[in-house]
Amino acid sequence: MPQPIQKTTSRRWLTFRISTLLLAVGLVSIALGYPHLRHYVQFQRFKSFVGRDLSQLSDEETKLLRNIVKELLQTEDSPFTGTKPLLCIWKSECKTKERFLLLQTSGIYAIPGDNPVYLTTFNSSGQVIKNESFPTGYRNNLVDANIEHESPFGPTPILRIRTGPGIHGTPAREQYYAVVENEIVLLRLEDNNGSRIKNRQYSLGPEPTQRTETQWLSGLRDPNPIEVLRSLNWLADADSPVDSAETVAIVKQLSTHPNAWIAEAAQYVLSPHPDHRSDLFQLLRDDTSHAD
Repeated sequence: MPQPIQKTTSRRWLTFRISTLLLAVGLVSIALGYPHLRHYVQFQRFKSFVGRDLSQLSDEETKLLRNIVKELLQTEDSPFTGTKPLLCIWKSECKTKERFLLLQTSGIYAIPGDNPVYLTTFNSSGQVIKNESFPTGYRNNLVDANIEHESPFGPTPILRIRTGPGIHGTPAREQYYAVVENEIVLLRLEDNNGSRIKNRQYSLGPEPTQRTETQWLSGLRDPNPIEVLRSLNWLADADSPVDSAETVAIVKQLSTHPNAWIAEAAQYVLSPHPDHRSDLFQLLRDDTSHAD
């Protein structure tokens, strides 16, 4: 009789040890998986703000979004902390890959200063792909930023940044950007009258991609109209006018392109405009008169 009792006790002890081991494994798995689950949940909440006018959020929603962004960025030692004023959040699709972009501003109008904005790009899983900042205008006041869903590029979302005049500031009032792969690209600058202006003397937006002259010129034939416009902008900002007969012929064809921005950029390349810095004080006077 004693032997069966010992076997029963041994089985119970073995069962207890196995249950404890399974419980420990489960607790460790939960502990290890919680940060990933938490990140997933927070990113889903972040995506619910895509396309919304962040300036119209309630105080409670703004606080919630700030906490979400701060947790997603997980950094305290850079400008990308999630504590700056939030401008907009939008989604872009790059060759079937979803990208989510967050735009922040410094919230400080400084003279002198170039009023930078801070851009964070997330992949579809909420992992940060890139952090970058770029200037929006020397001594300019950043007014707002919005996503335009109707543009010369059809359904492609376009970021529009609007800046106000400053003392001896940059004359650019409207700035338009698009996303190509993981890169944000400056498409167009406009003055107070809506006219296209060159960027060469102002250096607004992100640093252009490093390409050879041959690569830039090949972009004039690219099937993507945004790449065509990028190449035309590069030509417009070049140090010397176009001197290749082949390139001139291509640009002439583009000057009648159905995309208004491409056509205007091509016309600009063929007939370069003077440096707009000479018109700065007139622009400032125009801004003042409009304000009155």
